[in-house]
Amino acid sequence: MKLTNKTAIAAIVLALSATAARADNWYVLGAVGQTNLDGSALTDDPSITTTGIDSSDTAWKLQLGYKVNKNFAVEGGYNGLGSYTGTVTVIGVNVGMKAELDAWNAAAVGILPLDDAFSLFAKLGVARLSASVKASAAGYSAADSTNATRANYGVGVNWDISQAFALRAEYEKFAADVGMWSIGAAFKF
Repeated sequence: MKLTNKTAIAAIVLALSATAARADNWYVLGAVGQTNLDGSALTDDPSITTTGIDSSDTAWKLQLGYKVNKNFAVEGGYNGLGSYTGTVTVIGVNVGMKAELDAWNAAAVGILPLDDAFSLFAKLGVARLSASVKASAAGYSAADSTNATRANYGVGVNWDISQAFALRAEYEKFAADVGMWSIGAAFKF
């Protein structure tokens, strides 16, 4: 029994040492871009039509990542996916609406190094989308919110300017009807 405890303690110490030695593989990514929304995707009810819905807005994200090796990383964080306004027609009545979207995501990232500085990547994960909607018509108003878990995937290019700093451009989807183009910077530590 004592040998088992000593073995377990030794394994934990070795694992922590290995993690500390690889601490420079962590990174923080900040990006800004544009989100595209398919306005017809706001409802699947055929009696409701959408007109004049903004189809894009400024978006941003803040991610924390860990590069396991030169070909694989994991990352996740918060994505502000924009605010959309427009008109929804419900049974012949025009209703003004405003929707705000955001998401929390986690993804595995496959990396294809092209040389010492440039690499391509593809990511696949899961996103928890949140939508807050406010609607008003004829002096009445209502608000509601909803959440949905969807696949999150994307592709992009990474440019390692130095060992501590990189630039990144990517396109990712958070749902069939929500896509985001972004340009960002990663700070490695």
